[in-house]
Amino acid sequence: METTEIGFSPEISNFRIFPNPADETLIIFNDHTKPVITRLYNSSGVQIRELYLEPGQNILNISQLPEGVYFLNFIDNNKSHRTGFVKLK
Repeated sequence: METTEIGFSPEISNFRIFPNPADETLIIFNDHTKPVITRLYNSSGVQIRELYLEPGQNILNISQLPEGVYFLNFIDNNKSHRTGFVKLK
């Protein structure tokens, strides 16, 4: 599997996330025509959650997460794309 490191860009490949930073919800747009596996990691690299993003707009409730830096790893067509976001109180 190929990995592309993107940093904190709000738009990568066929995915867009906002707002960043966020406090209660994160909106993720999946521009693919099929669901995509997405994994959420904390800043220590521990996987917090795995979810499937449907095509179009997805809303991720992050209100229960502690304040900090998190990473989203999108997996599509055997490629992995990673971006991050900051969770506020």
